[in-house]
Amino acid sequence: MLWITIFLVALTVVSQLHAVKYRICVVDAERKSREALKYCPMLKGNESKAECVFGNSRLDCLRMVADDEADFGVFNAEDLVVALNYKTNDFSVTHEIQFFEKEKYEYEVMTVVRKSSNITRLSQLRGKNFCHPGFGDDSNWTEIILKFFEARVVPQQCDPSLSLEENAINSSSSFFNAACKAGPWVLDPKYDEELKAKYPNLCKLCDSPQSCSTMDKYWGRVGSLYCLTDGLGDVAWGRLDDINQHFGITPGGPSNVSPDDYNFLCDDGSLAPLDKPQDCTWVAHPWQSILARRKSAEGVQKVVSLLKGTSTTSSTASAWKTGLQLILHPSSHYVLPLDTVVVPEDYLSKAPGFRSANSMHRCGNVLRMCTHTSAEHTKCNWLKRAAQVYGVEPVLSCILLHSMENCLMAVHNNLADVVVVTPEWMTIAQRKYDLKSLLYEFSRTPANMVNVAAVVKSDSPIKSLTDLRGKKACFSQFEGIGWNSVVAVFQSKSLLPAVCPYEAAIGQFFSEACVPGLNESVSSLKNMLSLCEGNTHFDEADAFKCIAIGKGDVAFVTWKTVISNTDGANNESWAATLKFGDFRSLCMDSNSDDKYCYLSWASPGQVMVHSSLTEVRAGEVYTAFKKMSVLFGPSYKGSRVSFNMFGPFNGQKNVLFNDFTEQFEDFESLSYAGRRPRNLQHMMASLKKCSVVSSGIAWTAKWLSIVAVIFHSVLI
Repeated sequence: MLWITIFLVALTVVSQLHAVKYRICVVDAERKSREALKYCPMLKGNESKAECVFGNSRLDCLRMVADDEADFGVFNAEDLVVALNYKTNDFSVTHEIQFFEKEKYEYEVMTVVRKSSNITRLSQLRGKNFCHPGFGDDSNWTEIILKFFEARVVPQQCDPSLSLEENAINSSSSFFNAACKAGPWVLDPKYDEELKAKYPNLCKLCDSPQSCSTMDKYWGRVGSLYCLTDGLGDVAWGRLDDINQHFGITPGGPSNVSPDDYNFLCDDGSLAPLDKPQDCTWVAHPWQSILARRKSAEGVQKVVSLLKGTSTTSSTASAWKTGLQLILHPSSHYVLPLDTVVVPEDYLSKAPGFRSANSMHRCGNVLRMCTHTSAEHTKCNWLKRAAQVYGVEPVLSCILLHSMENCLMAVHNNLADVVVVTPEWMTIAQRKYDLKSLLYEFSRTPANMVNVAAVVKSDSPIKSLTDLRGKKACFSQFEGIGWNSVVAVFQSKSLLPAVCPYEAAIGQFFSEACVPGLNESVSSLKNMLSLCEGNTHFDEADAFKCIAIGKGDVAFVTWKTVISNTDGANNESWAATLKFGDFRSLCMDSNSDDKYCYLSWASPGQVMVHSSLTEVRAGEVYTAFKKMSVLFGPSYKGSRVSFNMFGPFNGQKNVLFNDFTEQFEDFESLSYAGRRPRNLQHMMASLKKCSVVSSGIAWTAKWLSIVAVIFHSVLI
């Protein structure tokens, strides 16, 4: 009987092993991709050895693998650099995903020199003419690799009066006699134009030096090689596959020019002929790879090995293999197992120069970003890691201070450089902490912006803004978006009494209100706190509740607040039975039938710095955030974004940035970009200072001054 028991136990173990499904993380935030819709359902059969889980970016998948929410996924080499610096070292590389089966790396970048230039060592590069691939083609190069040659051979200046970008450009301009570096040097077109006018020698070799753009003959991967072989340059930075093609070394490739007149210049200063590039690579970019949790790595390698020879038209019984194969790679790629699974550090170390390139940073500048929740801080640190491996500078540093007010104070006291502020805090940040806005989050969809409305009950007799005189008003906070909208709109429509300050005018306009944060010591404004009933920590939901339960006649809140507290969205007793149709908003034009009227609209978030920040430093912050939004925002050109800057993070919405943000806008373009009237940031910037004063206060002050002068004259 003993042998039967042993047999049954063994059979159970085998059965359990057979039933194991390894979780592959698929990059798909909204379950709408080809992998999610078409291929992941193919993995659901009992015979399948894998199943899909979903992340909203490659680094989100990396986090999920680290946190045991997934077993494996497909990652780029830059993602593995992030893995090196993650809190856990519980990763193993199991496979490479190659486009060309016999190539060791995705690509290698080399330095080619003209023999007649007599360059035999690195020090002889000074004063020579340099052909660079240029900027603006981010699909093939990271900025780190594009700039690696200059970072390696050009002494970097760190003049504090110049931006990081200009320091690097100035260094190259001083080192080389001339160059062609076409395309946008920086993202801001105006600044780009200024830099090219200041350092014209870096565009001198281009076919059209004045424009120095992506349309230039010598722009791009092959453009730098034509710049060299057309006799303009002494040295060129290019990819080995392009070099082989250009010089006819690749079998069957067109021979444009003889390779005999050129050499490779190696990183150690030695030379090598173009047909023998061994050990002369400056930087190699590793292939994509499959990264797994260490405890799952061996099992993942075995499961993926089962896919070998799988056809995309396989039978139903092996449909999971076809599905997994198509999730892992296109049919034109090869999934090759490593001889032994290795940690990311060992995998990356085999690629010449790659880790060195990813550890070089100019001048050591740091951009300190203040966060006020644990989720924000965690997301900020992931953004920092992503930005570093794509060459964004200054290097991001994340500070956690647990409240927005603490962050505002930290920026004010130069303990932090930047904070992302919601519209509720905009005026407080400006007035109390002397901050200014550099960039604004923006979406082309109006509903994704912050739309402030004057909300009343549907059966209210109030039909217009004028009808609000003498009524009871509910605000979320003093100088919040609701308050600022009322001040700006009512002042523009001449609805406010002629008294100052504006809080006194609003206090006279409404009979009662709740304005949390208003100075309670001003006795004449007691009616502005009467609806609060001691609660001075309102938020938008509290302001909406104020009219929902009948305490107030109007609430100045966003439409999102109405939506999130009606039709079952909020189960609290006061909101459980509320219907969206129970409420409406007041239009600027009382004859309008627009159900979604708004007083103002605002950016959901703005990047703020201290108003005394130097122009150079402010420019660095501006450039860093614009660059991150291009790399990690909706405009990213690749199929699988590295990091989702504007999207849910670890299951939470609107962390650090708004989920629906598409890009950053500056102040000038904010209103134009949306083509919608009444942008709150613009309205507040143009708001007239309260100057009309009642009760004889101004005249009293004036007459007191006159009396003082007369009295002084008599004494003399």
